[in-house]
Amino acid sequence: MTSVTIGNSVTSIGNHAFSSCSGLTRINAYPNPEKVSMGSIVFYDVPKNGTLHVLPKYLSAYLTANQWRDFFKIEADLTEIGDVNADGEISIADVTSLVDVVLRQESTSASDVNGDGETSVADVTALTDLLLSRQ
Repeated sequence: MTSVTIGNSVTSIGNHAFSSCSGLTRINAYPNPEKVSMGSIVFYDVPKNGTLHVLPKYLSAYLTANQWRDFFKIEADLTEIGDVNADGEISIADVTSLVDVVLRQESTSASDVNGDGETSVADVTALTDLLLSRQ
């Protein structure tokens, strides 16, 4: 495994979850690290010279959070999953943008709303469900 995405709904990461993943060089971490319960030595033997990608609003928290702070490169370059147009909020405008992304057969980390590794009509449905659940 060379990369992993930790979704924003994750609240717990168990003991040794990524231990000995020596090829892991990219971690996309969406949750607030202050709200994630971490088991012991979650990243044991994971190269700390890989890059931990986080949401800009959580950068300072990752820089000080136990186990996360051990990574040498922490970059605040992720956008919220579902914030397809990168305007800082998830709204109906993102559904329109996502339909355009699907039609152009493109993909971004924000457009893979359902986390299946590809961008498709299923992501439009997932984003619509996400928006409806917030109302």
